[in-house]
Amino acid sequence: MNEDTKINKGGRPIPGYSFDKDGNHICDEQIKEYILKIIETEGLYYGYCKITVLLRRKFNLIINKKKSI
Repeated sequence: MNEDTKINKGGRPIPGYSFDKDGNHICDEQIKEYILKIIETEGLYYGYCKITVLLRRKFNLIINKKKSI
């Protein structure tokens, strides 16, 4: 199975994007790039909670606490 394949076990389909505060779609691939940028610059030892806060603050994203990329 390909690691990029997302498995949905029922319920609502996985959309593959999030929104920024202006209402624009931001795809999961772009969010992954943002995460890698955070890790490379300052967040090597940050956990997912702090990375989520930085995504909200620096990139103005609306990230649900249940988001898994």
